Amino acid sequence: MSDGVGFLSYARADDSRDEGETEGQIESSWLSRFREALSAEVERLTGFPFVIFQDRVDIRWGSDWRAQIRTSLERSTFLIPIITPGYFESPLCRGELEQFLIRERALGRTDLILPIYYETYDPLYDPLRQATDPLLRTIASRQVDDWRELRHESISTPAIQRRIAKLAQEIVTLLPSATATVASSRALGHVRRDRGGSSRSSRVDIRSESSVVIVGEGARAHFRSLAAAVREVPAGLRILVLPGVYREGVVIDKPLEIIGEGNDPSAVSLRVSGSDAVVFATTMGRVANISIHQLAGQGDYVAVDIAQGRLDLEDCDIRSESLSAVLVRGGSDPRLRRNTIHGSKVHGIVIMEDSFGTFEDNHVHDNTMAGVVIREGSDPVLRRNRIAHNKHHGVYVLEASAGTLEDNDIHDNGFPGVAIIQGSETILRRNHIHDGRQHGVYVSEQASGTIADNDIHHNKYPGLVILQQSDPTVTGNRIHHNRDHGVWVDEDGLGRLEGNRVTENRYSGVYILEGGNPRLVGNVISANREYGLHILDRGRGHVHDNTITANRDGGIFVSADSSPELSANHVTDNGSFQIEIEEAEGEPPG
Repeated sequence: MSDGVGFLSYARADDSRDEGETEGQIESSWLSRFREALSAEVERLTGFPFVIFQDRVDIRWGSDWRAQIRTSLERSTFLIPIITPGYFESPLCRGELEQFLIRERALGRTDLILPIYYETYDPLYDPLRQATDPLLRTIASRQVDDWRELRHESISTPAIQRRIAKLAQEIVTLLPSATATVASSRALGHVRRDRGGSSRSSRVDIRSESSVVIVGEGARAHFRSLAAAVREVPAGLRILVLPGVYREGVVIDKPLEIIGEGNDPSAVSLRVSGSDAVVFATTMGRVANISIHQLAGQGDYVAVDIAQGRLDLEDCDIRSESLSAVLVRGGSDPRLRRNTIHGSKVHGIVIMEDSFGTFEDNHVHDNTMAGVVIREGSDPVLRRNRIAHNKHHGVYVLEASAGTLEDNDIHDNGFPGVAIIQGSETILRRNHIHDGRQHGVYVSEQASGTIADNDIHHNKYPGLVILQQSDPTVTGNRIHHNRDHGVWVDEDGLGRLEGNRVTENRYSGVYILEGGNPRLVGNVISANREYGLHILDRGRGHVHDNTITANRDGGIFVSADSSPELSANHVTDNGSFQIEIEEAEGEPPG
């Protein structure tokens, strides 16, 4: 690799939109052709190769793309950001810019970022937006090369070729001093002082993909304090934490990896009193294989506060004796995998403020309140988690939130396994929701969503409850052996129930009352201990083409004040009767 290297930073969506076709073949995008032309022009002027890294062509299939991007940024002399509306909305682009700015400041330079203004973005020169966004303010303060009128032209046109030649000449002018600065920095290395103990020097090579800063006791360590290491190391490094107990809260405000050594997270223990244990306030990062315990103290704190960006939090043991274990807020989009989140004073995980996140293979258990709370418009994905033995809900979705729950095992919680309320619209697929001390799934207050292919059984209260004008789509579920009714629709609840098997519940299979008005189509309702379908107290419903059989007390019972529509149902082999419709008082039989 030559001494002068560029890094093309751009939103992938912008690049994809500019791809074209030539004789049925997809041709390279405008940005790719721009990169090739600029690289070739700098090489022509200097006589030496000038590589410009672009992730779509320079990252090999199957490689660790995050590590490769990080390493390429650390080796680059110039950053070339392609400014569009999508650029400042992309966490990855913002992370690349943030990482390079840290490196530029460390080199004592302010001229290594060469912005290309590619598509109009009004906030770029809006003082109010600049005041709240330091990255926007930084770009606006630089000399920006305006290509907005030229981006529709072919790269081969004379006007474009002249502009590329001009930009290449500016790079060539900067190259000698820029490469000298970088070379000097590489030769000097980096000296760090450990604020948690005695002074120590460390020649940490921040350019190398394998660069690691070590925290702990002994000759291997560069720092004794994890908090000090996080404060002082440059962005993009990996911090390896040796076994031991660390007692200072950590604020991660730049992209870093923090990894506990070994295979046992309890060996590396972050135990913090009087503050949050970990605060994540940057664009991207990773924390893995660490026990993170918030030990109360003065004030209210969480164990892990994810305030922005994407944190990969993996294989950790997490709890808070003050508030909740994990707080996800500020529109952040973390990835939590294989963590144990337990024993917290409030909830296990709280996702709020329009946040997202992917939560996979975690064990969330024995928290004082809910296992997972999704609120304030948030929309996470939960897959293959075990959410159990929480004293309140397993998963509690409220305040017009969404969320997708797939293949989770939700059991033995004190309140409903899953509660969806207040206009929320949640997707439940293939979950195992069982042995709860209240309802299996509870849908209320104009909530909706999709409840499909779940196994809902052995809950103390009904397996599924639909209330207060809620209208979920309920398909392909097995609702059985609940110690109450299978399905309870009440208080003007709606819902479309199709293709479900509602069997062997202690009371009726489906219980409709107080204005409940669901649509029941093509369900099998059988072997329940009371009625297959029990409708009373002004209950309604559209009941069509269901198989209602072998229910102990009877098939369909309709009270005199109820008015369902019954058609083409197959009602056989039930106990005392197949269909019984009470007559209103004073009306003749018939």
